[in-house]
Formats: sequence, C-alpha cells, structure tokens
Amino acid sequence: NGQDYTWSGFKFLYQNDIQVMKLSRASGPSHGGTPVFISGSSFVNSTELTCKFGEETARAIFLTREAILCTSPPIPTHSFHTSQEMIVIIYVSNNAVDYSVGGHFKYSHSLPSGTYQPGAEEVDTLLRCPRGTYCSSYSLRNFTLCTPGTYQPLVGQSQCILCPIGYVCSEFGMAVPRICPAGYVCDDTGMYKGKPCPAGHWCDKGTATVSSSCLNHGILDASYSSLDTCFDNSTDDFGLQASYLPAQIWAERHLMPLDSDSTIQPIRGKFCLEESCLKYEDENDLGVFDKSFDYSSTGFALRRPHPCPQGVYCHPGTPTNMTISAGRASLFQCRDGVHCPEGSVYPNGIGSCKRGHYCRFGTRKPCPVGTYCPNEYTFEPLPCEPGTFNLMIGQAECSVCPVGYMCPSYGLRDPVICPPGMVCSRKGLASPNIRCPAGFYCPTGTQTSDPFRNDTTLRPYACTPGTYCLAGTGSNEVIEGEVSHAQFCAKGFFCEAASVSAKGSGPCPPGFICEKGTANPRPTPKGFFAEHSGTIEATACLPGFYAPTIENKDCYPCPPGSSCSLEGLFEAEECPPGTYRSDPEIGGFGSCIPCPQGTWSKNWQLREKGECTRCPTGVVCPLDGMTAPCSFDDLPQPFEPVVNFKGMPAFEYEFPIETMPQPFTLDECLALNSKSKHTDKQEFYYGELVPPYIDILGRGPHFRESDDLSIKYQSTAKCYRNAQPDGSLLYMRMADYYGPQYDIQTGFFHQGYGSSLLLNQMYAVSPPKGFDIRLTYYRGKGNGFIDLPKSRRFEPAFNCTKGFKLFNSTLVRHDVKRVVYTHPLHDYEGGYDIEKCPTFDPQLNCYIDVTFELHPPGECCNVEKFRQRAILLAADQFYHGTCESDKICAEGRSSEPEAKPCDDSFICDEGTSLENSLKYPCPAGFICGFGTTPDTKLEAPSGQLSHLCDEGRYCNRMISEVGNEVCPRNYICPTGTADPFEGRLANDGLLRMLPSPFSDESIHLHYLHGENFGFYCDHEMKCAASTKPSLKKRFQTSWKLPDETDSILEYLTRQQKPFSISMNEATQLEATCERDKKSHFIQQAINRNDCNCHSKFLILAAIYRLWKCTSINPLDDLGLGEPTVPSMGNGKRDFWYSDSRVHLDRQSATAMDPSMEPFGLNWGEGKVCKFLPSNNKISLTQGRIPHSRDSPIHARGIPSESKGYLEFEDVAETGNVDVRFPIRFTWQSFLVFANYFELKTSAVDEFKRERDAVAAGKRSNIDPFVFDIFKSIQLIEQYGEKLEQFAYLEATNTSSSLSIELSYVDAKNSSALYALAGRLDWCECENILKCPNGTATSGVGAKGMNDCVSTNEEVIHRISLIPPPPDEIAKPMSTGEGSIDTDSSRLVLKPFETGILTVDLSMLPNNITYNDHYRISIYDGCQPCPLRYKCNASNGHQPKTCFNPPLERQYEFLNGCLKKNRKMVCLRDDGTHEDIQKCSSRTNNSSSARSSGSLLLFSEPDLEKCLSRPYFCSDTEWNYRTYRRLCQENSAISGETEIYDCSLVHRWNTYAHWKNNVCCSEISELRGFDSCRKNECLDDPRIEDIIRGKLINVFEREYGFIPPIRKPSGKLLMNATLQEALDHESPLDLFHEWREQFPESSKLMQEVKLHHPKKPHLSHPYKITSGCCNCKRHAIPTFFETNNPISSGYPDNKHGHVQITVTAIASIKLYVAVELLHGAYYLDFEKYFGSRDKSTLRIHAPQKFSEHSEHATWLTVLDKSAFEKRGLELPLNLPVGINEGGNKDIEDRFFVNIPRNKTIANHILAKENFLEVIDYDDDGRSWLPLPAIRDPIESIRLNEEWWGQKHDFIALPYIPFFSNCDGYDSHVFLGRLLEDHPDCLSVPLNKVESTNEFSFTRKEPYSDRCQDLILQCTYEEEIRGSSEKFRWFEASSGSKLFHITRDAVTIAAFVPSNEVEDWGRTM
Repeated sequence: NGQDYTWSGFKFLYQNDIQVMKLSRASGPSHGGTPVFISGSSFVNSTELTCKFGEETARAIFLTREAILCTSPPIPTHSFHTSQEMIVIIYVSNNAVDYSVGGHFKYSHSLPSGTYQPGAEEVDTLLRCPRGTYCSSYSLRNFTLCTPGTYQPLVGQSQCILCPIGYVCSEFGMAVPRICPAGYVCDDTGMYKGKPCPAGHWCDKGTATVSSSCLNHGILDASYSSLDTCFDNSTDDFGLQASYLPAQIWAERHLMPLDSDSTIQPIRGKFCLEESCLKYEDENDLGVFDKSFDYSSTGFALRRPHPCPQGVYCHPGTPTNMTISAGRASLFQCRDGVHCPEGSVYPNGIGSCKRGHYCRFGTRKPCPVGTYCPNEYTFEPLPCEPGTFNLMIGQAECSVCPVGYMCPSYGLRDPVICPPGMVCSRKGLASPNIRCPAGFYCPTGTQTSDPFRNDTTLRPYACTPGTYCLAGTGSNEVIEGEVSHAQFCAKGFFCEAASVSAKGSGPCPPGFICEKGTANPRPTPKGFFAEHSGTIEATACLPGFYAPTIENKDCYPCPPGSSCSLEGLFEAEECPPGTYRSDPEIGGFGSCIPCPQGTWSKNWQLREKGECTRCPTGVVCPLDGMTAPCSFDDLPQPFEPVVNFKGMPAFEYEFPIETMPQPFTLDECLALNSKSKHTDKQEFYYGELVPPYIDILGRGPHFRESDDLSIKYQSTAKCYRNAQPDGSLLYMRMADYYGPQYDIQTGFFHQGYGSSLLLNQMYAVSPPKGFDIRLTYYRGKGNGFIDLPKSRRFEPAFNCTKGFKLFNSTLVRHDVKRVVYTHPLHDYEGGYDIEKCPTFDPQLNCYIDVTFELHPPGECCNVEKFRQRAILLAADQFYHGTCESDKICAEGRSSEPEAKPCDDSFICDEGTSLENSLKYPCPAGFICGFGTTPDTKLEAPSGQLSHLCDEGRYCNRMISEVGNEVCPRNYICPTGTADPFEGRLANDGLLRMLPSPFSDESIHLHYLHGENFGFYCDHEMKCAASTKPSLKKRFQTSWKLPDETDSILEYLTRQQKPFSISMNEATQLEATCERDKKSHFIQQAINRNDCNCHSKFLILAAIYRLWKCTSINPLDDLGLGEPTVPSMGNGKRDFWYSDSRVHLDRQSATAMDPSMEPFGLNWGEGKVCKFLPSNNKISLTQGRIPHSRDSPIHARGIPSESKGYLEFEDVAETGNVDVRFPIRFTWQSFLVFANYFELKTSAVDEFKRERDAVAAGKRSNIDPFVFDIFKSIQLIEQYGEKLEQFAYLEATNTSSSLSIELSYVDAKNSSALYALAGRLDWCECENILKCPNGTATSGVGAKGMNDCVSTNEEVIHRISLIPPPPDEIAKPMSTGEGSIDTDSSRLVLKPFETGILTVDLSMLPNNITYNDHYRISIYDGCQPCPLRYKCNASNGHQPKTCFNPPLERQYEFLNGCLKKNRKMVCLRDDGTHEDIQKCSSRTNNSSSARSSGSLLLFSEPDLEKCLSRPYFCSDTEWNYRTYRRLCQENSAISGETEIYDCSLVHRWNTYAHWKNNVCCSEISELRGFDSCRKNECLDDPRIEDIIRGKLINVFEREYGFIPPIRKPSGKLLMNATLQEALDHESPLDLFHEWREQFPESSKLMQEVKLHHPKKPHLSHPYKITSGCCNCKRHAIPTFFETNNPISSGYPDNKHGHVQITVTAIASIKLYVAVELLHGAYYLDFEKYFGSRDKSTLRIHAPQKFSEHSEHATWLTVLDKSAFEKRGLELPLNLPVGINEGGNKDIEDRFFVNIPRNKTIANHILAKENFLEVIDYDDDGRSWLPLPAIRDPIESIRLNEEWWGQKHDFIALPYIPFFSNCDGYDSHVFLGRLLEDHPDCLSVPLNKVESTNEFSFTRKEPYSDRCQDLILQCTYEEEIRGSSEKFRWFEASSGSKLFHITRDAVTIAAFVPSNEVEDWGRTM
C-alpha cells in the first residue's frame, strides 16, 4: 500500500563510485602478466573487485581504500593486425557490474636486442639481460646463461665473451672471470680450467704462460753443473789467505792478519758461479693483451711459473713454494749429499755433491773456513785437524801450520802465532817445541832458538839493561812476578844486558841509589836524599820538608804558612787564602789544609788552624776552605723611591717625568709592608732622604721618617723601598762580631785581604809581579795572618759606621740593557741621553745623535746637569764605612756568599759548622729567627732571648718540628709560652737572673694615659713602659772609660780613651722586666689552687739533697739555647748564661767540659750527706723536710720513712752509692732509689712517655709526682747549687697564699708557719697555662685568662651561706674533685616560717662577676653533686647521669670516703657481734690494746655513711654488703698460721651441701662408686677428684665462685690491725655482697647466699641511692639570673648587700650555698666567703596567733568564680613552680624572694647593731634601693587551666596581685607584714589594753598597730600594653579581688593531711 512495509531481512549497501587517479604502468607485452597498481578512491575489499583491459577481465587485489593491484591479461596475437602495438581502456568495478574508467594501457608485440619480456607486452615491462647472460632473439621471455669458458660483465648483451688469458670461467653465468688458481697455468682464452704447473716449477695464482721465469733455463737441465765454471785462487800462505800481504811480512811484524774478533770475509779458495736462476723482469707482471678485457682494471698482475727453490724438487701442479706434508702438488725435500739446484724435478737433483762442497738436504754450499770436504756426497764439512788450518772456502784439504806458528786445536781458520817465551821451529806444530834461552826473551812468532842468527829477526833478543830474563821469557816488558816477562834487577843492584839473575852485574856503589831495575847507579835528585852507601832507592823528602839540591844527606823543614804538599819537593809554596799549615813539629804535614767549617780566611800564609778567622755568632760557615763568607749583595742597600703603578710599587727611576704615575700617600706606603714577602720586617718607608749622599737616580742611604708637613731636606715626602737598609743578616752579624776596621781598632796598617776578583777588574794591563795566575790571588795583598778583634758577646761600644752604595753610571751592566731615568734634582753629572742619542761611536768613545740635531758632528751627545735623561742601568759602587765587614763583603761582588745565617729556631755560636748548625735549638718559649746569636742580653739585636713567643702560640723546637704552634683548645698561651701541656713558660726572669719581681712589692699610683691611673709596682711599670713606641725610638748615650774587664776593647784600654755607648731606652727598661710574667702566673695558679709550690719545694729539697750526697756524674753539659744535652760536642751554656749555675765541685765542673774552666765555670765545696736542722728555715740544705703525715696536703710525696732527709747513709757494699732514697714516684707507687743518677734516669724516661701520651690525647695530664720529680731534676741540672738562692721556706707570723702550716706528728707541739721566700719563677706547675677549673676556651689560640670563660657545667667550690652556730668552728671544705660539703649548716624551716638571709657582697673583689664566676644556689632536700661533677642534660626519658667524672672515678671517691670514715665494731671469736660499750670496757682493761680473750674491738669502713653521700651521678642499686672478716688456721704439721677470709666457711658449707646432693643423685660420672651414705657424700679422694675435675664448672655456674680445697675451721683472727687493713687502696673490695640482707648478729655460718656476679637478677638490692644529678637547683628570682651593671663600675648588680627570704609552706631542709664556677678565683672566693661574717640569718615565725608550738597566720583567698564573672586576669604572683618535665605547676614547698629594701627585713638586727644595711660605692656615696627587677611575663602569666578540675579557690599566706614590693619582693606575707614591719608596733598579749565600743569611760586602746605603713611596689604587668582580659587595676570600682580570713589559720589546717589534698585548698 506504499505505507506498510515488511522487513525483508536483507540489507542494501550504497557505495560511492570508484574514482581512478593514477596507473603505475601504462604498457606491457601482449602475453600479459604486467602488474599495474591503480590509485584512487572508494575501492571496496570484495570478491567481485575486478579490472578490465579492453574486453579482457582480470581479478583485482584490494590493497587499501585508495589502492588496488591488477595484472594485465594476455591478448590474442591476431588482435594486433599489422601494427606492433594496441591501446585498450582499463575499467575498474567493485561489483563486476558497474565499471569506472581508469585510463589507457598499451600492449606491445616485438622486443629489442638484449632484452626479454617475461610478462606483459609493453615497453615498460621489458627487462635487460642481467650480467653473466645474453638475449639473442625477439619474443624471448627469459635470458640465457653464459657457458663455461665465457663470461659477460654487462647487462643487456646479446652474446658472451671468451675468458681472457690468465683467467678461467669455470661455471655457467659468470659475470667476472676468475684468476687462474695456484698450481695451474691459464695460457689461452676461453679456458674453463687451467693446465697443471710444469714439473720443477710452482705456479702462483694468475700464472698465464708455461714459459719459465728463469732466463738461463739451461740450469734446469740435469746435466748442468756450475762446478765447470769455478775460479780457484787457493794458496798455503796464511798471510795471503787472510790479506794481501804474505805470511813473512806478518811474521816480521809479530802480528796476525786478523784479530780474534774480526769478521771473516774469505778472499781465497774455490769460487763457483751461482746456481740461482736469472729471472725475467716480467716474472710477476706478465704483459698480455685482450681487446675484450682490461687487465689494468683488476689491479692484479699475471705471472710466470717459478722454478722450485734449491734443496727441494717439484711435481707438476705445484701451487706454492712452501713444503706441504701431504698431496702431490707440493715441495719435497731433496736427499742429503746430493745437489738439488733450482727447478729440480727429482729427489736426487742433478747428482752427487762434489769435493770441496757439502750438500745438506740438497742445498750445495762451499766448505767454510776452518773446515774441508775431501769426498763426494758430503753433507757435513770436517774441521781442520790440529797442526792444520784453513782460511779459504771450497777446500778439499787444510793447509799445514807454518814455522813460527802453531795450530793447537780443531777447526782453526788461521794459525796461532808462537807464544812469547817459546820457539816454533818446525811446520805442522800443534804446540811450541822449544823454550826461549835464559838471558834472552823471545817475542811472539820466534822461529829459531839461536839468538845469534843474523838471517832472521824472528830469534831471541837480549834482556835490556836493568832487567834479567829466566828461560822461557817472552817479553822485555817488566811485569813483576810473571816469569814470562823480564824482571827488574833487585833493589840495591844494577844489571847490564842479557843478565840471567836478579843480582845482575853486582851491588849499587855508595853515594848513589839503585832502585829496582837499575842499569847504572845514579845520584839522588833534588828533593831526595841518600844518607848511606848501598842505598836501594833515594828517600823523598816527606810532606812538610824539601831539598833544594842533588846528593842531599838531609831535607829541610817546610816553613809554617807554606805548602810542601808532595814528597820530594825542592821548593815550598805559600798557603793560599782559605787554607793554613802548621809547624811540622806540632802537626799539619804536607799540603795546606782547608780552614775547617766554622771558619774562613782571605789571607795567605796562615800558619795554624787558629789563624783561620772564626765565623761570627749567628752565622753558619758550612764549607771547608771558605774565602767569601759574604758577598757584595749583603752590603747595605740604598733607599729607592717608588710610585703607585696600578696599585703596585714601581721604582720612580723607571718612568720619565711625563708618564710618572701618582705617588703613594703615607698610609698607602706603609700599608705595602703587610703585602711584602718580608712580613717580619719593614720594607717600605715614608719620608725623605738626608743629603748629601743621593745618587743621580734619587736614591740614598740616609733616610728620615717624615710627612709633608715636617720635611727638612726635600721638597716633598715620598715612599721609599729598602729591603736591607742595614745590610743582610749575614752582614749585620759580621759587623757586630768584627766591629770597626782593624786599623781603627789597633792603629796598625790594614794589609787587606787576598782578592778573588777577575784579572781585568783588578789590573789594567797585567798582574803585578808575584801574582800566581793559577790561584787568581795576589800574594802581596793580604799576605799573612790578621788578628782581627772580635766580640763574641754583643758589645754596644763595639760598633761601627756601615758603608753605603750609590749608583755609578760608568759601571754599565752589559748583560742587562735596561733604560732608567735620572732624577732632575740630583743629576749633577749630565751627559748622554740613551733615548735621544742611542748610537755609540767607537772613535769618539761616546754616544751620539746620528741626525746631529742635538749636537754638531764630531761631538758627543751631552745633556746639561739637573735635567732628566735616559741612561742605561749601571751597577752600584760601594763606599766603605768603618766596619771591618765592609772590607770583607765588598770583595765578592758577583759571587754568592759561602756563609749563611743560622737557621730559624736554632742558635749558632761562633765557629758554627754545618754539622753543628742544628745543634742548639732555640730556648723554649722564645722565637729565634734567622741569624740568632747566643747572646742573652736583650740589647743584642738577634740574641736568643730577644723575642718571646707570640701570644696565642707556643714555641718549643723539642716537641714540634715547626717550633711555633697555635695554642691548643682549653689552654692559654701568653707571651713566652713554651709548652702549655707542661705549663711551661720561657722563664725569662730566671734565665737572665733578674731580681724577683716580688722583691719590691711597694705599690704606687701611676699615670697611664688620658684620664686613666692605676696602682702598679715599679716592675710592672717598667714592663709596660718598655712597650711604648716613643721609647723604642729613643736612645740614651753614655760615656765610659774602659777597664781590664773590657777585653773586647783592648785598643781603647791601652789608650785609656773613653768610648760611647748608645742604648735604646725601651730595651733598657725591658732588660729589667720579667717579660713572660711567669711569677705572676705562678702566683695566680697558687691563688686558684692549681699550683702547690710548697709541695714542689719539698720535693725539690729532697732530691737536691740526694744530688748533693750521691752525685756520681757531672751536671748535664746543657746546650746554649734550650737547656738540653746537645747531640754532639759541648754546650758552652756556662759561658753564655754566666753565673747561672754552680757545680758540685771543681772535679765535676771540669769533667763536664774541661775547656770551660777559664770561661765562667763555678763550683761549690763538694758532696754533703748530713744537713743541719733549723727551727726558722727550711732550705735546700737546712731544716727537716716534713713528710706526708706531717702535712698531708703539701708533703704528699715525702714518705715518713724519709726521716726528713737530714742524713743519708751509704748501705752499698760495693759499686755505686746506695742511700735507699724513698719517695712517692707516681700516684700508685712509692719507690726507693739508690742514688740521684738512678732517680734521674727513671724520672726522665717516665716523664717523656707520659708527656707524649698527653700530647697524643691518650692522657689528660702528667702524673703530678712524676712531673714534680722531673722538674726538680731539670732545675738541679740547669742551676746546680745556684738553686739555694732561689727557693726556701722561712718562718713567718703572717698567713698568706705563700705560707703553710707544718706540724710534725712525731714531735710534741712542733708546728710552725712557713712562707715561700726567694723567688717564685723556679716553681714549675703543669696547670698554670691550663684554663682554670670550670672554664674553657671557645677555640684554639687563646692568649690569656680572659679567653677562658666559665662553662657553667661544673661547680668547683661550694660554701654554705647559712651561718654556723656561734660555738662551732667552721671547717674549710676541700676544693679537690669529688669533695662534698657534709659539715655545713642547713636552713630548716617549718610551714609559715621565713628565713631572712642577708649576704654581704659589698667587698667582694670587683673582678668577680655573678653568673660568670659564681652563683648562689638553693637545694631542696637533697645533696648536690660533689665538686667538678658535670651532669648531662636530661631529656626526661633518659636516666640522669654525668659525663664527668667516669664511673671508675666515682668509685674512687667512695673508696676515699671509706678510708676516712670508719666505725668501731666488736666481735666475739666466733664472728658474732657484741655491744661496743661492753667490748670497750673489757679491752681497756686488757693488756692488749684492742683485744681481750674472746672479744675483738676494731674499726671498719662505714659503708652506710659513705653511701649516703652523693658520689654517684645516677641512681645506683646496692646489694647487701658486709665487711670481710679474717680467720686463721693453725697447721698441725708445719705449725704455721694460715690467714684467710672467713667467708670461705660459708663457701665450704655451700659446696658441701651441693656435693652431697651430687653424690646422692646417681649421676653417670660416679657410676661404680659407693658415693652416698646417709644422704652425705663419702670422704673418698677418688670421688673428690671426679667432682673437682668434671663437675666443678657446674657448681661455679650455679653459685658464682670456686669452693675452697679443704674445710676451714672459721676461727676469727684476733688481730685488730690485720682486720682493719687501713692501707688498703680500695676498701669497697673488702666487702662481700649477699643476695639478701641478714641481721648483723647472725653467725658467719648462717644459711645465706652470696651475690652471684654472673646472675645479678637473683639478688634483691636493699638500698637504692639517688644519683646526685637528680638534685637540681631550685628556681630563684630573676634577679639572680641576669646582670644589670650599675653606675658603680661593677659588671653586675650584686656587689652590695643581697637579701634572700625563704618562706616555707611545708617542712623543708635547704642547702643554701654560694658556688664558684671559675677556677681563677679560688683564693678570692675562699678568702671572702670563708669568713664567718659574710652572711646573717634571721628566722621569722608568726607568733601573735600561734597556739602552743603551732604557728598560725592570716590567709588571703582567691575565688575562681569571681575571676570568671568579672573577666579578670589571674594575679602574676601566684605560686608557680616547675615540675620534672619542665612545665609550670603549683609551688608546694617554699617561696624565694629578693627584697630590694633590706632595712625592712633586717630592722631588728640593725637595731641590735648586727648589720649595717647601707651600701656605699667607691666614692663613699650610699646606694639607694634600686627598682625591682621584673620577672619575665611569660614565666608568671597563667590562664584558667591553672585552677584545674578539682578546686575553685585557693588560700595564700601572702597578698595576691601586689608584687615587686620593697622588703618583700613578689610575696608580701601577712604574718611578716603585720608582725615584722618596722612601721608596725607589736604589743605583747599581756600588755594589750582593750576598750568597749559603747563604754562611757572611754580610754585609749593599746594593741598592735601599723601607722603610716607604705609599700613601694612595681607593676609586674605591662601597663602600657593591652590584654585580652581585665587586669586587676582595670577592674571596676568596688570589685572584690580577694578575701582575707577572719581568723589566723593554723599549720594543721593549711598543710594537706593526705595525698589527695593540696595546700591552701583544704578548708
């Protein structure tokens, strides 16, 4: 119906029509098959995809929607008709129905030549025939392969090409021919395989002909032999065999033609033509032509066949010339003995090997030299037999050996010439046949034994006169001991010709000499002598003697100063400079000896070593024979002006005026010195030159410091440069040492020195007569010794004027062509200008201007004076001064100095050699620069004591290679520090023997500068003045007449002329100053308890007396610098440090160094072994030295056995002295030494070991006893008996830091006060340079004590501030590490009580600052850690502990306590305790001291008492411990008593019980034994052995100890001394630990268990001691946490009366102490706070409303709801504390306040005159109370959470809100305010008068009242800021802030009654 449709189930697809865009091919052959790719669109991948070519249909292949592939179908050939082509239309369809046109396609019918068409017939489908094929006709669909023998290299060819010659084409379709393979010949074209290589040849690949490469191919014939064409020039003449000369000529020459090592080149024999083939030139490049083949294109050459090599033969087809093991085509070896030439075909070649030749494996060779070949078929030549030789080749026979020769061996090439001494008179000899006759000698080749034959020269010859010949002599050359040579005639005899014996013709006649081998006697020559007849040989004059004529009987001595260096001299030569020669009677024979190192000489004819000039002090002469100790460059240099060239200094004379850079300003100039490489001295100066000595460059020697405003000589001041204005160090040392010139000093002519200048500089024409040109010295000048005066010690009067250098324009330096510019103001010469006149005219001998613009021809260039001109740089000329060193140094202009300054850190005496240059290190604590001399006077410019080590560093060459190290951490290094680890300073005062700086202690007021004054002693002022720059520039001149002591100034002494001495004023003051302030540092160390010089003196005195009595060796020969023994030679210290040491006696003094006897040695009277006692003095030789029991502190190293060291007794029977000297050597050991030497050796070794360990960080310090002993020995060795003047103790009545009280326990009432007298700088203390206790440095390089700041980590002294009871004597607390204050009073308060502690700090030294040096601490209910403890900061989780001291040290302190604290114990003999009183009464009545019958009274360490002290940092658990008891066992066998620990009884019982259980348990080890009976182990030794051997380890693991071997009886040892063990070092070790506590009354055998050390968990600690690190300082007000310096000049605000109030709200016991934090103030701290009157304590308790003994007071009440309702902030003075976690909490113990107005708190004491409450400043003005210090707001502000959850009110014993009030601080307690305020009247209850309010008879009431009471308070709140809530003073009017209780509240109502309640919240 056109509307209703039914689904058919089929789908119809609409597609776009195909659109064809492109065809890949448009033609093809008619037979089809051409692929055509069609591009377009809308192609569908279906089975009906179709293409039509015209009418023919083809299936299409779908590729993509845009491409398909169709193959052209074939069409019938009749369709072409007459045409060769046909064009059709291509159609394309997706469904084979609907077609779209795709284009046109052309079919082709014929094909061109060389092509084929495998598919469609179209030109585009034609294919060209590939290489190796051909296409020969039309309509072919394929190509044809080239047949073998042909090839085709090109494509599209119609035929193939024949294979070329030399190639093969062996396969079908070859495009390229192949090279003919090896072993074949390809000699024709078109070959598909090669021919075999011809026989006798081998063919390489590419062989193209059968024609051999051999040109003379006839040699390949078997009948051919080269022997037919041989040349034979053989001869038997061996000379002609080897040369062109006959044998006779060689024989006459006694030579052989060839040397033994000559290369053999035979020139005679049988020579045959070579059998090698002559090769064609084209052997490897055969020329062949082929029109179809280009041979050159292959790069391969064709070849001919090659003949087979000699010795092998070849079969046909041989491919190589190498032998192959298998296969016919290879080379084969010919047989031995046959001849196989090249090209051989058969194994026998061409036949046998001929005579004269040998054939090895077919190769023929002529027989070589030394052999012959006598037969055919020879394959190995034979060597010539002895008697024959052969030097020819190809020989069948060898030549016979000729006459005069021998052939001793096989294979000789030439004969051996007959040896010397032998005759070879026959032919064919293998060895000589005759010996040479006696008297004659036979040279080589001798042919006859007849010496008289004249027909030959080859005969024997007579021996020459002077010799003799034995039979067999072969040479007239004499070789002694060789019988084959002639021998000399014997000594004393002469021999004529042909002598046959040593005596020859007879003895030598008298007067002549007959040496060995004399032919005729001869007279002695010059320089020799012969005293007797028959002299064997003339005696040469010995070195040191000479003989001027012949026939001398004696020689004459060589005069001193001349050289007879050789034997037999007849003329003496003068010794040149640098050498000497002594008188031969004294020594020094022979040559002139070089002056030794340490000396020099410029003079001739020195006669002894002493005439060599000694090298100056401070200088090293390192060479022998020195002649130029210094050079021209060492002389003083002129000052040269410099300018600023781009910031760098440049010489002014380097620039013309026009381009002159800007000058340096004064500051810029002097700043250049910091950049100079000579940083230790000034190089740049600012000022002016002083005329007249100024050269033309503007340089001069005389300089004046100035600025532009104060110049005197020049127009402006300039910057000048001069590195050595006074000359080099070398020159200055020589000037100081040699002083003025010789003629000035002596008045005699100075003959000068020998010169070493070049000849043309010395003489204009030629040297004068007497000049020895070999030595380049002039003998006239400097002839002879000059006794130069010299000053070994520096002498100011021995001065001279130094010369100077100025520019000399005539001394032009031709080696450096450098232009400089003259200064116009100083160019007084005028002359040429090198820039304007650069040409030199040799005729005019001057510079000229070639343009002649500046001058006319014939004249020289000349610029007028005083104008700048350019000149060539020239050398300086030196103008001598008056110094001898000017003459010495000026000579060596161009040479380097041979001497050198002494190395830095070392000292050089005069005459120092290279070996000794490092012998004397610089004294420790000093800096020795280059050129340091041994002078000890400070005026010496480079003396060894001139420069102290810089502060912040320490200098000690002995412990540091550098010698100058930075000060280590926690040490200070002031000026002159030698070793901070040893506490060693330079000891400047003692080294220079200055008076003690404390000898005059008068203090004067001195003006310093500005408005500053100070109190100083004279010594301190001199030291300070010596550093003033103004004094360093001032010199003081004095005149003096010489006396006999001035040996240096002999010439002045003789003339009695006064001489001047100029001394620097600063140096004069410095010379009297102890620059290192050692005495000051010692005094400081004594004050801070870091140095006990009293103890050190006692040790020194003891060892000194030992030295005085037992010294067996001299004092050490100390070096002249550091007082150590030098490694070589002698020290000479006694000379340089004159009067510093006194030896024991003359013998010991001279034994040290005998040469020093006349030079400063001092000695005493000898040994002393008895020393006198004294009551008022203890010195090194007087008085009894107290021991450690007399004075435990000061005499701790002196044992009681010493008996005061008053007398020593030698107990040695033999050997060295032995006085049995006892002394404490270390902390742990008392040792006994036989004598001083033994003590010294041990102490030195031990000190060095410990010192190295300290420096390496392995030890903290040196053992103090080792230190003291070593330092005492050092002092004795350095000063000897001089020490007696330094140190001693004198009785005194004045107590000071230098005094001690000594009491002798072995004498009744023997005590006295002694003070150190003499000087202090002898005292050596290890810690004087170590930062004081409690301090440290911030880094390295600390310079003084101010760099040591308190660490606040440790308390080093502690003194209680609570005054002791009036009748109690305060005991000073020890300041040692681990000390505890156990005796001081504590502050004990009940609730509501207030302790008012007032501390007077007004007179505390002003350099002691609160918090930096000391502090006040309060400890609540605990004991603080002992002194020097350092606790770790706790994080709340870790247990509190400390990092110092270590646990081992804490145990040492506990043991020290146990030693000092003991308790009495009384025991019965069974070990049980008895009552002490009963025991005491019975033992007192006993005859023995402490034992009576069955009771024993003795003391044991009080462990309970010591454990109650805080020795341990952390909480420590303690097992129950009992003091050990000793038992005794009497042996019935030996009768001896065995003493043992009674605990063995308990251990035995434990073991016996365990053993019983083991024996009765049937264990396998005891199987087979009847071990148990009645539950006990049988007493069987075998059982005991098994248990002890196998099971004892089980027992030990179970119980922790090894049981005793046998059962002890347990009888108590009734000996109190042994039971006490007072000398035991570790008393804690004498206690036994137990698992549980048991009563003291229990018996030892009680069943208790010992503590198991391997199972500590089994024990139950009965005590836990709290660690001292738990004891913290209680928080104190902010006043003590800050320092606010006040106008009085103190660095804090604590130097006055400080008041502390402590109000208790619980029962408390406080330890209030002042603690020292800085070890520098020990003495001041102890002195000030140790006195009784520095603090007062008053305790206030509320009394008015107290009932009975219970206190009561009013309270204020705060209501939580009131604060919430009104929105108020909480008060800022609530009871805030800090809990363990560091958080805020309620304070529940006490309140601490700091009242500012002390009169309110202490008015009662003030009234009673106990306290002056007014503080005064330095000017006497009273201090007003200062404003209170407010607490940090964050520490006191609280929020609502403070109330907590339980409480809504709190009752306070003080007024809230009001804080910082005078007299009360932050807590105004109501009880104190109303009862204790000075403005309040307190009336006793019995005097109170009351009145009735409504009484008619009114009367005045009389009761307590407070009138006009005003409190001055300061707001805690920040009133200028805002707050979230209202502050109390912002509350509305009428608001209630707090309540006050109506009645007084008692303690019982206030203090909590249980743990639930809190104080103030119980109502």
